[in-house]
Amino acid sequence: MAGRACENYHKAGSEATLAPRRDSEPARRETVTRQQVRGLECLPMSSGLRDLRVWQEAVALAADVVRAVRPTIRRETKVISDALMTSALLVPSHIADGFARPTPAEQRESYLSAKRALMRLESEMAVARQAELVAAGAFGDFAAHGGQVARLLTGYLAYLDRQISDRDASASAAPPAAPGAPTRDSARAHA
Repeated sequence: MAGRACENYHKAGSEATLAPRRDSEPARRETVTRQQVRGLECLPMSSGLRDLRVWQEAVALAADVVRAVRPTIRRETKVISDALMTSALLVPSHIADGFARPTPAEQRESYLSAKRALMRLESEMAVARQAELVAAGAFGDFAAHGGQVARLLTGYLAYLDRQISDRDASASAAPPAAPGAPTRDSARAHA
């Protein structure tokens, strides 16, 4: 058993074993890729969410923010770096939450939360830029990418607002029953 503990992390090839083998077990190898070991391979999700353009753009923005902020993390700036990464992760998380909601009103609330998280991220990025924690070139890229996500969110919110108003209009179009008029339930009761 000695010498096998590091085997999982220092394989020369592109594969590593999942678990160390006990001497009493037969030689059996379960292989995974280096990406799986490092946690870089995405788990399968519903194709509907992966096809949602606003989610794709928000994930790309969050990845860019994490990539840009991670190398500059220092002890004295850790709070700002953590806040930036958390805000960046909240945007696609709220979009995914909205996608999973059953009603347009619930979806709208989640997409509004995503838009608020995006505005918070833009504010935190502006502070990080002023404090020279983020390079000017990277800040310009984030602003452009953030604008794209904001436009997509605004379009989807407008679509949901139309759905909600159409549903409310069709619900109010049905005439209310006159007082004392027999309803379907009251007609059954008298029969």
